[in-house]
Amino acid sequence: MNIRNSIAYAFRAAPIAITLAVAVMPAAAATVKLPCVRDNTLFFSVDGSLSNGAGGDLFTGTNNQGSARRTLVFFDVVNALPPGATVTSATLTLLVTNASDATARNHTAHRALADWGEGSSISAGGGGAASTTNDATWIHTFFDSQTWSIPGGDFVVSPSATTLVAGTGPASWSSASLTADVAAWLSGAQPEYGWVIQGDELNSGTARRFASREATDDTTRPVLEVEFETGMPTSQDSWSHVKALY
Repeated sequence: MNIRNSIAYAFRAAPIAITLAVAVMPAAAATVKLPCVRDNTLFFSVDGSLSNGAGGDLFTGTNNQGSARRTLVFFDVVNALPPGATVTSATLTLLVTNASDATARNHTAHRALADWGEGSSISAGGGGAASTTNDATWIHTFFDSQTWSIPGGDFVVSPSATTLVAGTGPASWSSASLTADVAAWLSGAQPEYGWVIQGDELNSGTARRFASREATDDTTRPVLEVEFETGMPTSQDSWSHVKALY
């Protein structure tokens, strides 16, 4: 047996410890602030005649007449984050511009279960304006052709996040469940319809006003801040390359 054949035989017959060169890059972390691309207020109305699709304000809670309001917000997560990203944190922030009282009241964010729209209606105050085509209303997902299965909006009963809202200033929602909502939207595990925000609807005079995406000052508009990581590809020498050395 010549020398070359001897080496080849030894390589096949006995295990040889071979260390593959592996370059593992750490996950790249990033933060992005997403603007709200659609919002509206659901004003309690038995016929769905009230909305505020293009208005500069959003409302929650109950006014002095005992009429409830709920806020809808939507952020385009799928087109804002890279596919395959791992969402590690999410925080929803709205700016309170007026409060009926100074009592800190629970405000809950619930994952919406149906798509909805915003039309051209503009309310001069918290009473709502006449609903226009495609407006979300207490009855309709899109005025006046499509409706919620439950008046007041279709959403997960258990809140994704809860925060106390007292007077004016920023109000933020952040939790593991809210982060899970964003992750599910990005992966396609759940369709993205945004959140429904509820205030205190059990007591009159608890209404809160927030700046909407149409607010004149763009720094006051709703924002969703998302922290995420992107995995980097791992490279290594191929087995064919290792064999070529022998």
